Amino acid sequence: MSEEAAYELSVLLSELKDNPLDINSATREQLSQIPFLDSGQIEDIQAYVYLHGNMRSLGELQLIGSLDYETRRLLSLLVYAGDGVGRSNMPDRLSDLFRYGRNELILRGDIPMYRRKGFDGRYAGGPVQHSMRYSYSWHDRIRLGVSADKDSGERFMTDRNTPYDFLSGYVQIRDMGCLENIVAGNMKASFGRGLVLNTGFGMGKSMQMNTLDRTQVSFRPHSSVSESGFLTGVGGTVRMGHFSISALASYTGRDATLSDAGLITSFKDDGYHRTSLELSKRHNIRETLYAGHLAWRHNGMDMGATVLTNRFDHGIAWKNDIYNGATPSDQWYWNVGTDYCIRRSRFSFSGETAISDNLCWATLNMLTVKLSGGSRLTALLRHYDSRYNVFHGSSFAEGELRNEDGLYLAMSGRVGRMDVMSYLDIFHFSQPRYGVSESSSGGDVQLQVSYSPRDESDSYLMRYRFKCRQQDSKVLESVEMDYTGRLKMQWVHSFSTHLSLQSQLNITHRFFPDDGFELGESISESLSCNPSKGRLQGSVSFSLFHTDSYAASVSTYEKGLPYSFNFLTMYGYGTRCSSVVRYDLTDGLRISVKFGSTLYFDRDEIGSSQQLIDSRHKEDVSLMLRMKF
Repeated sequence: MSEEAAYELSVLLSELKDNPLDINSATREQLSQIPFLDSGQIEDIQAYVYLHGNMRSLGELQLIGSLDYETRRLLSLLVYAGDGVGRSNMPDRLSDLFRYGRNELILRGDIPMYRRKGFDGRYAGGPVQHSMRYSYSWHDRIRLGVSADKDSGERFMTDRNTPYDFLSGYVQIRDMGCLENIVAGNMKASFGRGLVLNTGFGMGKSMQMNTLDRTQVSFRPHSSVSESGFLTGVGGTVRMGHFSISALASYTGRDATLSDAGLITSFKDDGYHRTSLELSKRHNIRETLYAGHLAWRHNGMDMGATVLTNRFDHGIAWKNDIYNGATPSDQWYWNVGTDYCIRRSRFSFSGETAISDNLCWATLNMLTVKLSGGSRLTALLRHYDSRYNVFHGSSFAEGELRNEDGLYLAMSGRVGRMDVMSYLDIFHFSQPRYGVSESSSGGDVQLQVSYSPRDESDSYLMRYRFKCRQQDSKVLESVEMDYTGRLKMQWVHSFSTHLSLQSQLNITHRFFPDDGFELGESISESLSCNPSKGRLQGSVSFSLFHTDSYAASVSTYEKGLPYSFNFLTMYGYGTRCSSVVRYDLTDGLRISVKFGSTLYFDRDEIGSSQQLIDSRHKEDVSLMLRMKF
């Protein structure tokens, strides 16, 4: 999972945690927002409520066979057993929106305790990064919000129209008769399995196998401060019986690198506008997009069709011979796809097939079989033509949605109190790609075992992933296999319901002819204290790492502030320590502080180019103030 996807996932889960669903009245679309539930589990939850009536407590989740212990534990953080009366009605008077609506304001600042080289005249603004997020909600019917962000090095309070470099807003209305959902402003949109349209986040292979068998037809507000991966416009869904119709129109400014002839040579998605060159690329192109999706759902069968067309106000200098040259600025690109799913008690078959305007195609098909005892087998076959052209697609893939063929096999189940999950993915690239001058192949295999004793005071996890891909070898002047293995071992001990200790060991080994054998390892400890009724909560963590190179780096999760995801990649030789403290001043006012420090023993400088720090250590302080009213 990429850093951007991890951040988007963190924001989504945080919003769901702050606005839990009533499991007795939640619709299929609402439950589909929960990323770790598959279509079968969603249907089993709704079938249980239909057959047995409202759940009196979440303990009844144990009676649904498709929900294992870990899924039930995570689900209990995002749902509650309510009275099942359904959504609240729309307010009768405008004044009710102000009296009974829910407001939330989040202010965040990240203060670096060091200086990067770029601040010696190259960067336009100061080093402090700060952001603001405001949201309003009327139950689950009306939502609106505004987000603003200034990255480190960007200007603030200049003569531009807005003081922040990035400003985003949205309005969402749900369940107005046959109008199921409508979003205006900056949004995420997904149709089918993502071969034509999916601007949401893409999860890793092990998590995706639980969600690919469900049809994604959704419009979701872009409420984070991420500056890429969204559309600006209006999208909505109308439901009539077994049919639903979704439509989207957007006009979005994007950053791009232009050639001397004014052609787009690459899209810039990092969101940074610190230097004069980066500022010259800010929203220097515009994209117009129209999309529609027609879906039919009945008796465990889903069928859908997607049509999308878009154009840019600059021509594109294509690479990889997609169109054999540059295209004019009035070129309209289009994609057409059909998605399908058949679900029965023991198996499901789902997929999507799509073509682009150059008549090249992509297809993804998956079969899932449920065995006795809650085990399940998954087989996924994919083919993405090397010239298949899509701008906003995202689905199951080793790379992009082109130039790839693959077979993915996965198995998950429970043995006693152990949850076992494994997969094997074999892929082939028929044309050259980045780092490989000819066709190439590779494989990816993972085994994960988690164990919880009966008293649940301890939990253990072991995960090993081995991946190999062919790359160009400069030494041997040929294409050679690059082998990388990553082992993670984790132990969590709960001294009480409020105090826990987590220990983690990470080992990476790699072999490639140009670099030889490389090794990386890290040891991490984390202590968390969360009193149930106390206003003060906190955690501290420490990591010691040593790797031979960046290619043998180790990754670990570090607890951070709310609405953020800290997945650290560590390489070299050094230590990392951090602490997070949260204090509730009142029931609606919370302040959070994080301090982090990284110390390297093998270098006197950190980073390179304009990001260079003339020191072997760096410290950061992050502050967040959250107000609910």
